Amino acid sequence: MPTNPPVTYFHNVPNNTVATALDSLADRQNFIGTVVDDGGSNPWDFGTVDISMLSSGVTFSGVRHLMWRISDANGNTNADNFKFWLSNEGLDQAASVINFQSLTTDTSGGTSNNSHVYVINAITTSYGFADNDAAVPASQNINTAIDAQSITLSAGVTSEAIVIAAYFDIANDETTGTYEGTDTGYELQCSLRFDYN
Repeated sequence: MPTNPPVTYFHNVPNNTVATALDSLADRQNFIGTVVDDGGSNPWDFGTVDISMLSSGVTFSGVRHLMWRISDANGNTNADNFKFWLSNEGLDQAASVINFQSLTTDTSGGTSNNSHVYVINAITTSYGFADNDAAVPASQNINTAIDAQSITLSAGVTSEAIVIAAYFDIANDETTGTYEGTDTGYELQCSLRFDYN
């Protein structure tokens, strides 16, 4: 029985990526995007959100896409129970939240998640954005790019991917500053947790 977790990584998917670049498993396996790290050199960057002209309400960041993949099964044969959430945040206003949705990118047929099919140049109304978890979800809240709830793993085979779209609502009275990583008072991190065996 394997004791080591699979090796995983994240890729930034530019908002102007054409849908055909993500359509098939081979496309997703060959996709070249900036590798997102947790060290701050290549963050999942939501850009600048200007709240200076707001007297009330919220304004939105741009929509960003992220792809997660397993690059090495490490002896495991299955991954499932995928959970994604905003795990560390210094935002101090209740109205400041993340909105996210896992996406179907494989449109070759049979997917049930058709309201959440990847689109190029997505905006805040492009998807349902059904989730804004700020704590570990009680149950799975994201699916794979083929709208499956698990990924079968085998040695030497690159796995299926998960593609997530997200944006932030930022309240008019939010504390201004640069929010990133574990910067004290300005933390901003998302987490993806999964089971494997």
